[in-house]
Amino acid sequence: MAVDGQRYGLETGTVFAEIMDELRVLEQKMVTHPEMGSSDQNVCEAYRWLFSITQVALDCFVWGDTAAPRFVDIVGTTKKWGGDNADAYYQHAPIDPQRRYRVSGYRGDAVYLSLTVYGGPDDGHYSTRIVGSVSDADLTFDDEGRFSFWIAPEAVDAGPGIVTAGDITKGPTITRYEVYPAKGVRVDRIVTFSGCPGGGPQDRTPNWVTCPWPFDFSDTLKYQWDEVMLPYWEKTAKFAADHGDKIAIEMHPGFCVYNPGTMLRLRNAFGSKLAETIGCNFDPSHLFWQGVDLTTAIRTLGTAILHFHAKDTRIDPINASLNGVLDMTPYREFDKRSWIFRTVGYGHSEQVWRDIVSDLRLVGYDGALSIEHEDGLMSNREGFEKAVLTRAAVPSVKAAR
Repeated sequence: MAVDGQRYGLETGTVFAEIMDELRVLEQKMVTHPEMGSSDQNVCEAYRWLFSITQVALDCFVWGDTAAPRFVDIVGTTKKWGGDNADAYYQHAPIDPQRRYRVSGYRGDAVYLSLTVYGGPDDGHYSTRIVGSVSDADLTFDDEGRFSFWIAPEAVDAGPGIVTAGDITKGPTITRYEVYPAKGVRVDRIVTFSGCPGGGPQDRTPNWVTCPWPFDFSDTLKYQWDEVMLPYWEKTAKFAADHGDKIAIEMHPGFCVYNPGTMLRLRNAFGSKLAETIGCNFDPSHLFWQGVDLTTAIRTLGTAILHFHAKDTRIDPINASLNGVLDMTPYREFDKRSWIFRTVGYGHSEQVWRDIVSDLRLVGYDGALSIEHEDGLMSNREGFEKAVLTRAAVPSVKAAR
């Protein structure tokens, strides 16, 4: 027999009942989904997701203690409620903005790590505001890979740290993000973004400049490249070169490197050895809506193409003709957006994709065509299968040898 916690004056019981009700709502959404009954695996994966998100919620927000915070796993090899990144790990811990903390750890075999303090509302949307972050580029590691930094309301010392903003009153959290190479596999290239600094040294938020006037924008762009971007990527490129790795930067609007011109600006800023270390992840979907001609882009970038994402974009002729393509409409409002991501062949014709692959061969690219599914009109399975069908009709990069 169910017990009504509120009847007995138990606030905790009432909250517990609300949690159970929410879980039942999620379960109902799962069992009524069109794909749920298609296989036993779908059923198992759905309940696995439900158990995982419940475990994460309890670990982070019930057992979490700001007086003695500890990192708990929220995404890893077996816990994938937030996405399916096979080589990425996320950990989470709550903190008190009025306390001082010393965060210490070991790098281990992580090829990248960062720690970010979020200060958004404590209603589950904490990640909507970034207070500060540090990455492996900011930290100093000893011979055994140990590192440490501080988090406090004010600077503790000259070492790396994060100052918690004074107007945070509730539930700031720190998230640790790490990328590891697959066991037994040599990682020779890393796909990432260029980043986008703030408008000045004191700015905590990204500032993507898309227009040279007013001239404040031009001054911002000069600061971003000369004071932040070039020094950071020169240091990072040297580290990658020393380890025999290459860095493939995805040209993505919102970041400083978003088209072939900005990609080559970064690549050509360094000597020939470092230029060979930094290249691009060529994702046509981000270039289609910018109006970039793909043949010209591929021929111009040439050997700078280190990786390739097979993803399409459809330009909506009605919305784009009215509002242009700089579109801040939420991604899920498909009918209102000027463009949306589609699976391969559903934004541009098979011939366009044949030309893309042919041009890749002409410039000597012999790597993977990695299908990236972000089509909101198709399920993961449907999008992947249809991309594969389109891909099967296109000449293979490998087979073109």
